[in-house]
Amino acid sequence: MWIILLAILIFIFMIIKKKRRNKTGNVRIKQTYKCKEGKFYIKGKKNNFTISKNGTFEFLVKDGQIVACKDNRKRANFVYYGGEK
Repeated sequence: MWIILLAILIFIFMIIKKKRRNKTGNVRIKQTYKCKEGKFYIKGKKNNFTISKNGTFEFLVKDGQIVACKDNRKRANFVYYGGEK
């Protein structure tokens, strides 16, 4: 009887822990921002997302820093700052 109760408690604890982890690390971002400089579209996850400006420029953001840029008019790949890839 005690073993079954302990197993149920452990199972509930694991479910709660998994839900908390998913809420903090994998928050999806999908946002549009308009201002006089243009229209910005943000898409991705909390720690890894792209910012698109007027559909011509894209910036790759990882851990709060812009790490790469892409000019959609000229180039199909991101150009990484500092040679990072």
